[in-house]
Amino acid sequence: MYQRFRRWAKKGIFERIYRALADAQKPRSGTRSILIDSSIVRTHQDARRSRGVSSKEEEAIGRSRGGLSTKIHAAVDEAFRLHSLTLSPGQAHDITEAPTLVAGLHKRAGHIVADRGYDCARFRALISARSMTPVIPYRKNAKQPEALNVCIYGQRNIVERFFLKIKTCRRIATRFDKTQTSYLAMIFLASIVALR
Repeated sequence: MYQRFRRWAKKGIFERIYRALADAQKPRSGTRSILIDSSIVRTHQDARRSRGVSSKEEEAIGRSRGGLSTKIHAAVDEAFRLHSLTLSPGQAHDITEAPTLVAGLHKRAGHIVADRGYDCARFRALISARSMTPVIPYRKNAKQPEALNVCIYGQRNIVERFFLKIKTCRRIATRFDKTQTSYLAMIFLASIVALR
């Protein structure tokens, strides 16, 4: 059973199943917003034993304030559908994976909504270059902050609720998997359940 799971995980079958089911849902009308954020997951002691596995850094396991952990970076739409997903070591800053999240978007969005941790001129320029509008609050020390669209920014709790939904699965809330491939497959499985 485990060998079949590993084969499917390596081939990306769980992701393809998720994409097919998510695309089958009726899209909501109106401007589509993509909401991005990250969530830290503690790594179980069994996942830390990397005998026969590449380095912890390559498997997205790193040391943060609470010990060894992994950070899940996700981009979801208003219907809680996952559009882009990456993993990083727990100590990585949110902005490090943000360009990958935006580059992984399959469908064009009207707005990219994120919290203040994603405030970076280069990231804003990347979003604008892809014909999307960044809805990201400026840092308090910004010299010329632009007005924030509060109505659209109010949707940001959707990505937080997405993390809450998938973390009801014990294997997501605590990382037991040694490899990044297996853990990503489990996230897609939990996302399939969250589509209901």
